Amino acid sequence: MFVKLHYGENEQLIVNPNCRQLTLMGYIREKCQYDKKAFIDLLDESGKLAMLHTVDPQDNVSDKFEHRVIYIPVMLEKSAELDTFKTVKPLLEDWEKLYPQIERKIKILTGEVKRKKSPLGRTLDPRAGKNLDKKNSTLAARSDLSGRSSSYLGRASSMSQSGKGSGANSGKQSASGRKSIVGKADVAKFAQRVKGKRK
Repeated sequence: MFVKLHYGENEQLIVNPNCRQLTLMGYIREKCQYDKKAFIDLLDESGKLAMLHTVDPQDNVSDKFEHRVIYIPVMLEKSAELDTFKTVKPLLEDWEKLYPQIERKIKILTGEVKRKKSPLGRTLDPRAGKNLDKKNSTLAARSDLSGRSSSYLGRASSMSQSGKGSGANSGKQSASGRKSIVGKADVAKFAQRVKGKRK
């Protein structure tokens, strides 16, 4: 893995960050001629701070970098607030012209500009983590409930239709039973009349 440092009077330095934090920062201070007591970190070309100062000096820092990305050394000054810095100064001449996109990110780091939020209330910051979208979850819950209610309605309608059909069939059966009973009574009366005439 290799990254490029852009610093000073348009100078460039290729660095292999697959090493301990102490080794890397010592190498950068020596090559760029920075004071040993200076609070130095690196900012990539998109404005993301590598946060090397938070890593233990004996730990490997390769996971803080992306391959072949350009980094700009910056001098930091801590603020009283935990998530901001009082000063973030790029150690590169004419950085505003070379990397105008990082100016706003620097203002965010210093607290001059607050991070924007989306209409759904999620912070537009890749380091903010994944926040659940309450609106979408509510809509999903409603659609689930509507689906369940429609299924219940479908069952009720089918049951009512089957009930109507069974009632009609039972009515027909009772009517046919009545007709058969009436027919037998007529036959018996007719037989009695015939016998009476013979006598």
